[in-house]
Amino acid sequence: MTTRANYLSLVQLAKEKGFNVTCPWDASYQEDMTIWNRRLQTGPAMVAFCQKTEDVQTCVNWCRDNAFPLRVRSGRHHHEGMSCDYGVLIIDLSLMNTIRYTDHNHAWMPAGKQLQ
Repeated sequence: MTTRANYLSLVQLAKEKGFNVTCPWDASYQEDMTIWNRRLQTGPAMVAFCQKTEDVQTCVNWCRDNAFPLRVRSGRHHHEGMSCDYGVLIIDLSLMNTIRYTDHNHAWMPAGKQLQ
């Protein structure tokens, strides 16, 4: 069974690595867990706001090591709500949203870039 101590181990690890994890007792939790489709809101255990690939790897490894379920959320806009669930770690990629132009004809669109 996962306890608050388990949650805090990820929070501390994230702090060391330079990204943020929100838990249900944090003031920003309600806003951070919200997805575009308000009809499909759930209660995730935590939300990790990853800024780079290494942050995502840290979260996935932590989930694997702790047998903890996860969901990946790109830009908070999955219409069917499959990027969230009860009791999971949501790995949020919305901060990974800077388009990188490789030349005049090509660009890299990161996973967190919202459709607009």
